[in-house]
Amino acid sequence: MSTDRSDCAEQRLLSLAARGDKKAFGLLYERYRDEIYRFAFYRLGDPDEAEDVTANAFVKTWEYLPKLAKQATGIRNLRSWLYQVTRNLVVDHYRKQKELPLPERLREGHDSTTNVAETNIENEQVARGVMRLRPEYQQIIVLRFINQLSHKEIAEIMKLNAGQTRVMQYRALKELQGILTDE
Repeated sequence: MSTDRSDCAEQRLLSLAARGDKKAFGLLYERYRDEIYRFAFYRLGDPDEAEDVTANAFVKTWEYLPKLAKQATGIRNLRSWLYQVTRNLVVDHYRKQKELPLPERLREGHDSTTNVAETNIENEQVARGVMRLRPEYQQIIVLRFINQLSHKEIAEIMKLNAGQTRVMQYRALKELQGILTDE
């Protein structure tokens, strides 16, 4: 099964990175950079802030890996770990700024990574609607429809079960529908 091989390869790279192998960590960075950036961008609405948060998420992970290597549990799922770190950095960003995400912060003319992300939401009205959702609904919409993660993967990231993510997705879509109908 290719997923098993991929998981084993990722665990091997994690193990090497935890021992200071920069090349191994670089490969992990390349694997997850774009999706972590998209997640940060759709939570922040600002490409520069999203780049900063993405970079910080990987720096924090790099710094923490040696500590995890000494623990029996380690990081079992790097993707989930990165989403959690990124989510926390986004929360910290808003806490420091004392602001809420605003639809007006969505801008045109971003770099190619952003352009790829923007093609996933064809309608600017939908993007603005997503930005008006509460943070956990934004998170589920971005993870499910922008980054196309499964309910199982989302559940792991959000520390819920798959059934809860399905219910949350339904509620988020219902609320988004109401927002779009009002506009």
